[in-house]
Amino acid sequence: MTSLLALGGGALVGGSVPAMLSNAVLSTNNTGWVGYLSNLAGTLVLAWGASKVAKGPSGQHFSLGILAGGIGATIKRIIGDYSLLGSYGSQLGMGDYMASNWVTPQRMVDGLHSAMVQIPGGWAPTTIVAPAAGGKNAGMGSTGDLYGGALY
Repeated sequence: MTSLLALGGGALVGGSVPAMLSNAVLSTNNTGWVGYLSNLAGTLVLAWGASKVAKGPSGQHFSLGILAGGIGATIKRIIGDYSLLGSYGSQLGMGDYMASNWVTPQRMVDGLHSAMVQIPGGWAPTTIVAPAAGGKNAGMGSTGDLYGGALY
């Protein structure tokens, strides 16, 4: 149990400290492959230092945890930077949560600029929060008023 706690503590330290040190030393240059390599170098130095200071099986597990945490954090950073799950995807508009009221069926008032949906006739409140840009029924893919009433 002690070895497991040492491994987990090392992973926590390795996943956070090298990234903070890289950011402190490199500041604005902590991007791309320079940042990734600095994270890995910091992880290796930290794990080596921990193996020299902490002796015994727990110390060995702690330094292995630092290696695992640092490598995992670097891989997570690479995935976040270059995959659709990270900053590349957010530049494409993916992964952005938009607050909206929830009615069915849904018809967006202005799907390109707002998450607001048109409230069907007979529902309260009937106030349209975001009017459609470009005139009546200018929402994305709209061909006419779905509910038989005016949008605004």
